[in-house]
Amino acid sequence: MRLLCIKVKNHFRAAFAPLCRAIIEIDAPGPASPDLRRYGFRQAPQELYPLNFPE
Repeated sequence: MRLLCIKVKNHFRAAFAPLCRAIIEIDAPGPASPDLRRYGFRQAPQELYPLNFPE
């Protein structure tokens, strides 16, 4: 195959990394974004890592 597209969060690497020349991660819309800034954390302490993103 020239392109294999899978929709998983992170457990694919063990199975597919040895078979792929490159892994390209994207941030598709949905409930499992790796970018925590997309979520409106309202009750988390300010110093909680990794939620203390610089503005």
